[in-house]
Amino acid sequence: MTTVAFSFVILLLTTFVPAQNLEKISLKTGQQKTAKTGRVSVKFLAVTEDSRCPENARCIWAGVARVKIQVSKNGKTAEFELNTNQPDKSAVFEGQEIKLTALTPYPKTSTPITPAGYIAAFAIAKSGK
Repeated sequence: MTTVAFSFVILLLTTFVPAQNLEKISLKTGQQKTAKTGRVSVKFLAVTEDSRCPENARCIWAGVARVKIQVSKNGKTAEFELNTNQPDKSAVFEGQEIKLTALTPYPKTSTPITPAGYIAAFAIAKSGK
């Protein structure tokens, strides 16, 4: 019985521990923000591909969207391409993991998206890699 109670307490403690230093940011195309988490700066440069199946269409595959970002920290800069599907959803730079969590708007067959019309959402956290 004590083993069950102890296991339950451990489960409760691990369930309510918040993600350490996780920060979410959203950027319009061309916009840059510096995250408080790890003091890493992310600039959303462009959408390099958006082959996602439009909302009001039937497709053979779901498609993918790919974004190009520039990341800076401590005087160092690098560019990465992240996509909406695994395995390239995230990049690690200077001890920080930058993960693409969403790209909006979602395509529609009737409404083209202008390059400036995109908003990319990212989660930034200390890397475990």
